[in-house]
Amino acid sequence: MKHLLYSLPAGLIAFTLAASAHAGFTITHIGSVDPTGEGFTVEACCGQSASGPISNDLGHDAWSIAGQARSYQFGYYSGTLSPGQKADIGNQGFVLTLEARASQGVALVYDSSSHITVGGAAVDMGTSRFEIGLGVDGNGDTVVVLPTSIDPFGPDGSIRTPGPSYTLVGSGSSYHIYQLVFNSETRSADLFVDGTERIRGYTGDPSFLDNKGLKFGAFSGGQINFAQVQLTSPVPEPSVRAMMASGVLLLIGLWSMRLKKSRGKFGEFLGAHH
Repeated sequence: MKHLLYSLPAGLIAFTLAASAHAGFTITHIGSVDPTGEGFTVEACCGQSASGPISNDLGHDAWSIAGQARSYQFGYYSGTLSPGQKADIGNQGFVLTLEARASQGVALVYDSSSHITVGGAAVDMGTSRFEIGLGVDGNGDTVVVLPTSIDPFGPDGSIRTPGPSYTLVGSGSSYHIYQLVFNSETRSADLFVDGTERIRGYTGDPSFLDNKGLKFGAFSGGQINFAQVQLTSPVPEPSVRAMMASGVLLLIGLWSMRLKKSRGKFGEFLGAHH
């Protein structure tokens, strides 16, 4: 296979590699690593909280943030995105991934009138803010919310974030993978939960901006264990994936043809020596 790759036309190799290469960036928190060691800055306000690593939490390593009062806010931010990063998002979209589990703690429950959330992750570019918020309803199930506004003056200083929502009925306090996929053409994002699309056409929150890039944290007296938080651009395009698949299939086809040809010559060689 090594010699076959070297013998392929240079244009084909360049096409295959170029199909998987896109300018872009990634900012990530992963597992139980201290976010400050990953380049994030602490942001804290309004009450007592506890944060630290947690291992094998329902099979996940995570960084946990828990509040001891409904007024507390504690989180991390990456810092203002560079002009190049904002241009990548504007031209190629982004994916915000949050893998986490939320617990109620001393927070009030989420319902359609109070909209109390206990934390989440956001992309704040200074001109727009796209956020995944998590709350816990009266049954103890996780509610994922896409905030259209933020009210930091809820009961006892808790955070209210109205917006379209989806309840993971029967999920309890468990880990899920939440992804916001922002389309640079429509200027809106779709929410996927564990790989299934749940909310479409989210246009973000223009009312509460601080231009601090990728942010994640917990508030309202709840607890969130963050197994992964990631912002990446560009969004993989179906056309690119198709080109990559075509290139791979072409390589396989050429390899198969070369193998058959080699076997045929080897058969001729054996016949000539019998």
